[in-house]
Amino acid sequence: MGRDDLQMAMPLYVAMLVGVLVYTIVWWRIFNKAHRSGILLLWGLISAAVWPWISDPGEWFVVGAVGVSFLVSLGVASTMVSIIGRPLWWVLPVALAFLPQLAIVIWATEASAYEDTPEAIATLALASWVAAVVMATPLYFIGMHDLGDAFGYGTGFQLGLMFLPLAFLPIVAFGSNHYGDWGLAKRRRAAALRRCQGAWRQPLLPHRGRHRYHR
Repeated sequence: MGRDDLQMAMPLYVAMLVGVLVYTIVWWRIFNKAHRSGILLLWGLISAAVWPWISDPGEWFVVGAVGVSFLVSLGVASTMVSIIGRPLWWVLPVALAFLPQLAIVIWATEASAYEDTPEAIATLALASWVAAVVMATPLYFIGMHDLGDAFGYGTGFQLGLMFLPLAFLPIVAFGSNHYGDWGLAKRRRAAALRRCQGAWRQPLLPHRGRHRYHR
């Protein structure tokens, strides 16, 4: 990349780096509130900060970077799954998304620059990516519901996490709700309903004082 290209791309790079930094802090805070370590989250920040400045990475350097990213992504995903109390197989979409990419990168290290990717590898990669998206879509919505529930938020907030995560995740990270308050919003609604029903059903007690016209 030339000097002019680098100057043109700098604003986009800075914006991307700031976004990665902000949401690294957000997820780090969520992990800490859930009593988990967020150390693996630093890999994404380091990659975003360093990778654009590597002008000519070696082939096996790329393989190693992709391999480490795969392992780190599995670690982060397994931590997220443990926070919402779901089984470990929920990280399978991450494996389906990364393994074909890793296979293609390893194949490219031994292939010539003019050799096309074998059709079998390309078809397998496409099928794996499609399967990852199909699996991850319902798991994402269920996971966001469980994340909101784990921190004691109600249905409206859970829908916000599903459809506007960039706005609602910082509230989870820096809000006053604590991790482990599963179903807190439902319990609060039920308690309020019981109080209302109790007040409605409470019998009217007879007036014990003297009538104001009594002499």
